[in-house]
Amino acid sequence: MSARPIVSVLFLARDPAVVPLAASSVLRQQYREVELLIGAMPGADAGLDALLRDLAMQDARVRQVDAVSWRDLLAAAQGDFVALQFERTEWLTGRLRAQCALIETLGSSCAAVVGWSVRHVANTGSTMLRWPTLGEDAWVDVGALERGLPLLAMTGLFRRQALADAGLPGGNDPTPALTDWAHRFCERHRVASVSQFLTVVTEPRPAGAPAPVGTLARWATRLRKALR
Repeated sequence: MSARPIVSVLFLARDPAVVPLAASSVLRQQYREVELLIGAMPGADAGLDALLRDLAMQDARVRQVDAVSWRDLLAAAQGDFVALQFERTEWLTGRLRAQCALIETLGSSCAAVVGWSVRHVANTGSTMLRWPTLGEDAWVDVGALERGLPLLAMTGLFRRQALADAGLPGGNDPTPALTDWAHRFCERHRVASVSQFLTVVTEPRPAGAPAPVGTLARWATRLRKALR
């Protein structure tokens, strides 16, 4: 790893039961010049602080940050590029490598690179969004987006300054504001897409609820096993 990380991954955590899996999928990335900044949300489980300290001791790329918002974490980031991590999200190991290669190839005109997302949710099965691009080009056709804008935050690798200029949601739980924020970001910046990676999002299934069925559900399950 270089003296300064190239990619900063920001992670607002609440539940210590799911933090290790989400964090390890970042630390297993084939792209190694990365730092993982983790902040604990107010009201988080009492065991979270000790867990974050242990993670930082085990891997020098992990930094525990006194932060209650994405903006706090962004202020502490050292990388030129930034990605957001969510508690119940696992990344395929080639994600950052593919995104960094494209954003560096396209140069400063590209503010972010996104990708496919597979969402595996209790009771509702799975859905997949492929970002609409302009013909054979990598640029995302923002005007063609009808849904999935919050996935800009979930799958995006951003230039740090572009992310700062767009103004990240500042609350403890920014999810309700992500759609409005994504609209603002896309109005100001050009976004490109790669299709070489998938993000698998898992949510607990209530006791007694039927397991999701269908091709995408089976696909998501296989991908989760591959991440182990």
